[in-house]
Amino acid sequence: MTIKNLFNEMLQESMLNKTFLEIYHEENDDKFEVGYVLAIFDDSILIHSVDKYGNEDGYCSIFLKNIYKIGKNTKYIENLMIDLLNAKSSLHQLLIKYISQKENCLLAIIEFCAINNILLNITLNNDVVINGLIKQFDNDSLIIDSLFDDGSYEGQYLVNLSDISSTEFESKSEKKIDRLRKAIK
Repeated sequence: MTIKNLFNEMLQESMLNKTFLEIYHEENDDKFEVGYVLAIFDDSILIHSVDKYGNEDGYCSIFLKNIYKIGKNTKYIENLMIDLLNAKSSLHQLLIKYISQKENCLLAIIEFCAINNILLNITLNNDVVINGLIKQFDNDSLIIDSLFDDGSYEGQYLVNLSDISSTEFESKSEKKIDRLRKAIK
C-alpha cells in the first residue's frame, strides 16, 4: 500500500468513524488541528475541530496539498478524552446536509457562511489572516468585510480564492469577534 493510499484511508476512516486525527498543515509543528474529518473533496478536507480541552471549536478547511503529517491514536488525542462531539447542533446538521451536495469544499464553506451570515476566518498562503463576513463571491474571488479582533470594522478586501490556504468558522475565536461586532451595532 502506498503512502498516498494510507493517507486517504486515514481520512476516510476519520470521516466514517469520527476518529480524531492531528492534522499538520502549517510550518510550525506546534500548531495543528485536532478533530475528525467531516467531508473529503478532491483538493481539500473539512475538519470538525476541538480545542486543547476537548471542546468543540468550529470547522476548518484544509487543502490536501498543505497537509504534511497526520497523527492518529496519539497520546495527545488520547488525553483529550473527547467524546463530546457527538452533540448534534442544528448548525452542524445544516452544514453536513449542505456540503454533501457540493463538490468544492472552499466554495461550499464560503457560500454556507455567506448565506448564514457566519463570520469566516481566512488564512492566506502568506499567513495573513482575515476575519470577516462574506459580501460577494464567485468561483475565483470573494469580497469580505474584514473585522478587527475587537469586532470593529477594518475595511473591505478582495481575495483570490487561489490565495487561501485554510478557513475556519464557528470556533471560539470567531464567535468572540462576532459577539463583539454585534455589541458595537
